[in-house]
Amino acid sequence: MFEFDNVQDFICKSLIGKVLVKVGDTELYEKIENAWHDPATNSIVVYSESSQTFIYNSSFVVVPAVIEIDWESLINSTKRPVQFGIYGGVLYTVEEFHDMVECGAFIPSDGFGVPSNGKYEMYVMNSTLKVLAACKYSKTVTHISWYNN
Repeated sequence: MFEFDNVQDFICKSLIGKVLVKVGDTELYEKIENAWHDPATNSIVVYSESSQTFIYNSSFVVVPAVIEIDWESLINSTKRPVQFGIYGGVLYTVEEFHDMVECGAFIPSDGFGVPSNGKYEMYVMNSTLKVLAACKYSKTVTHISWYNN
């Protein structure tokens, strides 16, 4: 059972564990460790390991996780990524994939996706549709390889 004092308390607690990608035009890419509502300023105060951020009348982006892959290191390691196209699949840009997840074109039972740089793809554990859609904010993942069930 979960108990909340008010709607703001619910919203703040639901942010914990997610990644604050940006506030306004400022990129942060920080995992949220705690958040609370400041009634004096009507802002949300977000704490990460390295900072405290006040969100007040600003747009902000929060995602479940951000996948970053060091493709060069993987290509030269024993855990090599697979070249795209070997197993079929459809290659989407992260923007296209994000938009399709947002509009409901993909649902979890449709299949599965794999992060890609357009040439290689790498299976990542626990990469749900929402996490894959959040690759729109990744600095290293440019595409999603989609495999229908």
